Amino acid sequence: MSVPAGEPDDLRRLEADVRAELYLAESRNPGESVPAPADEQYELRLHSLLDAVVALEGDAQPDGRPA
Repeated sequence: MSVPAGEPDDLRRLEADVRAELYLAESRNPGESVPAPADEQYELRLHSLLDAVVALEGDAQPDGRPA
């Protein structure tokens, strides 16, 4: 899948947002030894989204052309 021109910056912003949200999700309730199942699912979804964004970024060159 290729990334249309102009979108690499959007992907970088999305990656930064997902990483920030993932950090917050992972640091939530540090006193709990076992996270709630919903929290674990949310973290897994964030990791999946981050993997997808990173994969899309790998398809784009700095000038926005497909690799």
